[in-house]
Amino acid sequence: MKRLVPNTTSFGLIQSLRIFSSNASTSGSGGKLFDGNIPEDKFKKNYVRSSGPGGQFVNKRNTKAVIKFNKNELDWLHPVIKEKFLEKHASMFTVNNVAVISSDTSRSQEANLKECFDKLRNFLFECQREILEARRPPTEEEQKMLDKRLERAARWRLKNKRIESFNRKMKKIL
Repeated sequence: MKRLVPNTTSFGLIQSLRIFSSNASTSGSGGKLFDGNIPEDKFKKNYVRSSGPGGQFVNKRNTKAVIKFNKNELDWLHPVIKEKFLEKHASMFTVNNVAVISSDTSRSQEANLKECFDKLRNFLFECQREILEARRPPTEEEQKMLDKRLERAARWRLKNKRIESFNRKMKKIL
């Protein structure tokens, strides 16, 4: 199976996510969370005419890359990330459960195809990052800040209640 692997310089998050994936539960696809590898054979790829500047080149060449995939065929993803991805990017899918990602930023088919997979990879890393942050308990400093915010919100709410109550009383008097 051919895989597209991100270069580690543009994806510095991979190292921190590997630490989490080693602690992850072993359910699903081998117990691994998303590591940046996307199986290329699970996607339909085609090239269409691009739009925008480029003169005669864009009128004659199919340089815009389009990848399509069915949400039922995401079995290569960890179930937790798959669920988060489908929840967060539900608007990306058509009625037939097919998602389309396209790119026409370059004059090269290969560069545009790489850009499509990079977009998908970034979506998946974003979902994984949210899962990581949701599972991590807040630090002491963060908990103090959250408590302070809750206290401030409660004071603000009570102050507004008093003001509204006063305004209602004033309307009755007038």
